Amino acid sequence: MVGPKIVELRRRAGLTQEGLAREAGLPAVTVWRLESGHYKQGAVRTLQAIAKALSKRLGVPEWAILATLMDDSESPQVLTPGG
Repeated sequence: MVGPKIVELRRRAGLTQEGLAREAGLPAVTVWRLESGHYKQGAVRTLQAIAKALSKRLGVPEWAILATLMDDSESPQVLTPGG
C-alpha cells in the first residue's frame, strides 16, 4: 500500500497533508485518501505530482521517490540526498 510510504516521506519533508497537497497541486482529500488507505494505489499522475513535491523538499530525485511509492514493499527505502 502506498499510504504509509506517503505518510513517512511527507513527515520527513516536514509537510502536513494540506501542505503536500498544495505543493503537489492536488486536493487535500486526495492526499488524505491515499494516506488513510481509501485508495490502495494512486493514479500515476497523482503519484508523480506527490513525488515532484517531495523531491523538492527532500533533495532526492523525483524518479527515486516515484519508484519508492510504486514499489510493493512495505516501507520506503528512500533516500538521502545523493543516495
